[in-house]
Formats: sequence, C-alpha cells, structure tokens
Amino acid sequence: MPHLEIQYSANLDATVRERDVVQRVHDTALATGVFPLGGTRTRAVRCDLAAIADGAPENAFLDLQVRLGAGRDTETKKRVGEALMETLCTAFRDTPHWASLALSIEIREIDGVFAWRQNTIHERVRERQGGDP
Repeated sequence: MPHLEIQYSANLDATVRERDVVQRVHDTALATGVFPLGGTRTRAVRCDLAAIADGAPENAFLDLQVRLGAGRDTETKKRVGEALMETLCTAFRDTPHWASLALSIEIREIDGVFAWRQNTIHERVRERQGGDP
C-alpha cells in the first residue's frame, strides 16, 4: 500500500504540468514491480508558501515522500528510489527551473502496528485483470 506524495513549489506550475509529473511518478513506481496496482496512491500538493534557499524567485523544489509497508530489503528500496529520481530528473531537466531546482525523495516504512486500512480496490483490480493486484 505505497503512498507517494509530491510536494512542490507553486512556481513549477509555469513550466511543468503537475498532472503529468504525478502520472510519471505513479507509472514508474508500478513499473518497478515492487508495488501492488490496487494499493498504489500517488498525489501532489502544491505549496503556495515556501522559502527556498536565498529566496530567489526562480528557486523551486519538489519533494517526493514514499511511504510503504515494512518488509522490502535495502536494495529494493534503493532501486525504487533511483528509478523515481531518474523519472523526476527526466521530467525537469529541460525546463527553465533545472538550474535552481531542489529535488528530493525519501522512502519510509509504515509501522503496521499503527496503521489501519480498508481497501476494496484490490478486489476490483483483481477481477478486471484476472490475477493478483
């Protein structure tokens, strides 16, 4: 049940379609083969108020927080992080913000003792695809 949450500075809106970035991140996460289709959630939150480095108006940031259930080994998490970073770099490399952009990713495990969930999407995905979501 991975959650991928993107926080980004509002000034990125002028050069990058946030919906495109969300879809690229989501597709990359699924393409790793690590996450179940029925449980993967990717969203973005625009930050209208942010102080970035020296305050130059061209400074921008995008922070991707990945929360996932415990049990994946270090190499798997590193592979996921590297794939996601490559996706973000590709999305932004040719934009005017590249020279003043801070990209970051953090992967955190969710403590199952303190996490409650109910997800009926798994069953619908399983029915549509004829297998495990």
